[in-house]
Amino acid sequence: MAEQTARDLVAYKNYTPTGLTETRLTRKLTLDQEWVFGGSGGVDIMIKFDKNFFKKHLFTYSKKTNEVAQIAFFLSKEAGDPPGREMDFWLQAELIKLNQKLRKALEHRAEAYRCTCGHYLISHACTNCGHGPAKHKTGSGANCACKEDTGAGIKCGCTTYTNRCVESGCACGGFTNTPTGAYATSRSNSGKGPDNPLQGAPTQVNTCIILDRIPMEKFKDVVIKSFETAETTSHTWAINTEKHLTWDFGIANCVVNASLGQAPKDWTTSTGVTVSTKKLSFTPASSGKRDLYTYQVFHLSN
Repeated sequence: MAEQTARDLVAYKNYTPTGLTETRLTRKLTLDQEWVFGGSGGVDIMIKFDKNFFKKHLFTYSKKTNEVAQIAFFLSKEAGDPPGREMDFWLQAELIKLNQKLRKALEHRAEAYRCTCGHYLISHACTNCGHGPAKHKTGSGANCACKEDTGAGIKCGCTTYTNRCVESGCACGGFTNTPTGAYATSRSNSGKGPDNPLQGAPTQVNTCIILDRIPMEKFKDVVIKSFETAETTSHTWAINTEKHLTWDFGIANCVVNASLGQAPKDWTTSTGVTVSTKKLSFTPASSGKRDLYTYQVFHLSN
């Protein structure tokens, strides 16, 4: 029997695609996703999610197994159908499909960074110093002197930022953006609902937890301990205050840092993340229920 993984923590709902009669599965909205884990000392820990956190950062392998099987079939054919390698090709196909999923989600979040040339802002380098756009911006997005380290701690300092696309064969001479809202429209027209589960600050990079790569018990243990450490045995974490928790699962490649400026093979990986969390409430035990501490996860970084 296959080991249960953290992918089973994702809640789904049925929906009927526009123009069809059969129902399909889609994720529930972030506000409808919540976990309740049993902590030590006879208490329960409820974890809620904010700001579309679930859709943005928690990923699973594709549930479209027929498409994975088709990719595996063609990979096997390309290799001459070697015997005994069916699982190898399936795993390769699963990874291809996952990378497509991570990039697609990131592209939806990066609409504001998509140029009319079809490439993203991250591919538009400064025509003066050759460094990327992120080096010419502060954390809040304001223009600044280029922050690229040119060696021995010396910053580039370029203050004349004009850009051009550096993608091979592209003649674009400067970033121009015309957001279309296509993703939100397609969601609305699909029958899944009018919401945009990726709405929020645009980005060209994303930290993703791959739930299938983490055994369920390991995931729960790490998460529960992170909250218990933050609370201490005296439960000193004040309501409506925030803390940064560490979720280090100790499993290679369970966290992927996807970037529109790189091919999937160049994406970096890690074993854990830092999660920003707010304590929402405490409900004392009553009517056979245990003490309940409720939190909201709202940001993730690597």
